[in-house]
Amino acid sequence: MLKLIVISGLFLLTGVAALALAEDRTRIFRAWVLWLVGFAILVAIVLFAQAVVFEWLEWNGTTKNDWFFMLWWVVVVVWFVLGVRRLFFGTPQA
Repeated sequence: MLKLIVISGLFLLTGVAALALAEDRTRIFRAWVLWLVGFAILVAIVLFAQAVVFEWLEWNGTTKNDWFFMLWWVVVVVWFVLGVRRLFFGTPQA
């Protein structure tokens, strides 16, 4: 749970820093909100999996669910890096 609180704080602080440094705050705010909604969806997925799916499969307290959490953290890190890129450097124009 501590890891989830730390990563949530990291998402919030990074967004606040991007807003503080931005010239176009409306665009940054929209991107930040979408970024946070995506993170909230990722958290909802992991909570659902842990509370419902892993209980049903009787995987809680075992090592059978480790692959899921490793994959989830990889997705969270990728989501964080892409969000930072978008907030601080903008999206590339096609």
